[in-house]
Parts: sequence; C-alpha cells; structure tokens
Amino acid sequence: MSSRRMAWMQQVGIGACPLLALIGVRLWLASSGPAKAGAATPPEPISQPKFDPLPKATEDQRALLERAKALSAIEPGSPFPRHEVALAGVPEMPSMPGAPEPEVEPPPQLSLTSIMGGRVPVAMVNGRPRSLGDQVAPNWKIVEIGQDKIEVEHADGRRVTVILQRGTP
Repeated sequence: MSSRRMAWMQQVGIGACPLLALIGVRLWLASSGPAKAGAATPPEPISQPKFDPLPKATEDQRALLERAKALSAIEPGSPFPRHEVALAGVPEMPSMPGAPEPEVEPPPQLSLTSIMGGRVPVAMVNGRPRSLGDQVAPNWKIVEIGQDKIEVEHADGRRVTVILQRGTP
C-alpha cells in the first residue's frame, strides 16, 4: 500500500506544480505594479515673468519706423521687362447725336511678366501671381490665361488682352 500511496502523491505533486507556478507568478507581478509605485514629487509652482513695458521710442526711432512703413507700402518692381497692354475686342459704343459722351474707365496698366501653365495656370501680373477669376485692378478680373497672353474683363463687359512680350524693353 505504501507504494500505491507514493504513486498517488507523485501524480498529485506533478499536477499541482503548474498551478503553484501560476500562483507564484501572479504574486510576483502584483508586488511590482502601479499600486506599489512611489508618488512623484509635486512640481514647482510656475512663476510669472515680470512685465517691463518698452521704453518710449526716440525721435530717430520714430522716423525710422515711418520710413519702414512707407517703404513697405511701395510695390516692388518686377525683374522682368515691362509689357504693353494690347486692346483687343473692345466694342465700339454707338452714340446718339447731342448726348454727352459716357465716361469710360480706361483699361489698367498691366505688366505680364510670365505665364505658368498646368492644371491651374498662373500668370505674373504686375509682379504678383494671379489665376483665373483674380481681380487685377478695380472692376477688372482675369477671365482667360493662354500660353502667351491673358484676357481681363471689366465689370461692364469690356475685355482687354495683355500679351507676353519676350526680350528686352
């Protein structure tokens, strides 16, 4: 009987080993979790910097600021040569005898320096990039951009073609 009892104890021991190992691992993991972690030290309070107002500007500094404002208002010149505005398709308006001549706004002075084609074509007009629908002067907007010209249209329907001139001025 003692040999049977020994065999049974060995089988129970072999079956209990994985269970005991699992319990040991769980206890080991539980002892190193966040509940056992130490509390962090509180952060130092944030101090606000002292505000020192700017000193009053001297007369020379004020003059320099005014000069800088005046220079920033000036539109930079284009590195490209100037181009003439070509009038094309401006309709002749019939006039009635004795009626005063209507005042017609002259077309704007536009300088077309380059055109970049593609899905969204862009034209450099007066040194600034412009695309279809952009206003280039009061009441004048771009309605067409070609390979070597653009067309601008006035609010009253008049159209002006600006041709890209190649070469020196």
